Amino acid sequence: MSVFENPILVTSLPAGVDLSSSQYFVITNAAGDADLSAVADIPAGLLQNNPTATGTASIMQVGISRAVAGAAISLNDAVASDANGKLRTAQAGDTPLGRALEAAAADGDIVSVLLNIAGAAL
Repeated sequence: MSVFENPILVTSLPAGVDLSSSQYFVITNAAGDADLSAVADIPAGLLQNNPTATGTASIMQVGISRAVAGAAISLNDAVASDANGKLRTAQAGDTPLGRALEAAAADGDIVSVLLNIAGAAL
C-alpha cells in the first residue's frame, strides 16, 4: 500500500474526550465537541492529530486522508464508520464519508480515503 494525503479542508473542534490514540479515526460533532463516530452518527471527518480531552481536534473534511480500517475494505468502496470510529464498507442507511483509494486487508490497516463529507445517507 502507498498511503498518501492531500488536505483540502481541515477544521477543528474541542476534543470532547481523550482522542490521543485515535489519529485517522472517524470523528463526529457531538454537541460542539469532537468524539469518535459510531455507526448511526453523521461523520464530521477524519482526525488528523491525537489530542487529549483538553486539546483541539484537527479534522479533515475534504481531501485525501489516511484512515484506520476496522475490517477488510475493497478498492473504491464507499466507506462509513463502524461502532468504534474505524472505517468499514458503507451499507444501506449509512452516511458515507468518502471512497477507499486503497484496499484494506484487516482491522487496523491504514489506507487512503477520498473524503467528501456530504451528510447524505445511502
